[in-house]
Amino acid sequence: MIFKFSVPIILSYLLQQIYTISDAAICGQTLGVDDIAGVNDVFPILFIFLQFAVGCTAGFSVITSIAAGRGDQARVRRSFAAQLVLGGVLSLALTGVAVLTLKPLLRFIGLSEANPGVWRAAYQYSLVIFLGIFAQLYYNLICSVLRSLGDSTTPLIFLLFSTVLNIGLDLLFIITFRWGVAGAAVATVTAQLVSTLACFAYAFAKYPELRLHREDWRITRWDLRRHIVQGIPLGLQFLCSPLVSS
Repeated sequence: MIFKFSVPIILSYLLQQIYTISDAAICGQTLGVDDIAGVNDVFPILFIFLQFAVGCTAGFSVITSIAAGRGDQARVRRSFAAQLVLGGVLSLALTGVAVLTLKPLLRFIGLSEANPGVWRAAYQYSLVIFLGIFAQLYYNLICSVLRSLGDSTTPLIFLLFSTVLNIGLDLLFIITFRWGVAGAAVATVTAQLVSTLACFAYAFAKYPELRLHREDWRITRWDLRRHIVQGIPLGLQFLCSPLVSS
């Protein structure tokens, strides 16, 4: 049973690497040298914010899994509602910090306006990705909730869908529309957003315990605190683990 549940999760991590590689490969074949350099240089910055968001949503879902294990559907709905609220707050906070500190962060990793081609590519790509943080955060949120309910296969299916859609949109926005690095970033955010909306629609249709009622939105400070205590440490762990291993 554990093996059956864990295999889709392992495959999801592998597919996520393919997602990144395919995106980089398309950019490498279609964009200029400065554009490629700018996109490649900003991955450490993107990693800081995106991995923290992924870890937080995984931590939030621990509370959902406890309620699901007890068969307490009211608690499952309350936890889901709390996650939706915290997801919005976290998205706004991360987006605000990322956008406001983007130029200093680019300088910190060694980029300079003295090389305008690379600087422009790095700035444009990062800005679009940061403005779309909410799409990836809510995608990982709903996937984590589904896993907490015992469904690890659906997130894999929607990740596969997102990967294929991202490749198609990359080709459309970069080659046909000639949007350059901004097109690559828009393709990534759009693919994630479409996949997120589809995954939410599936979750609401498949799992009645996720269909929120008015009373489920009466979230207390205790509800929020329980999720934050689980989410923030795991977000920091996701952020720091590659640094430790390196």
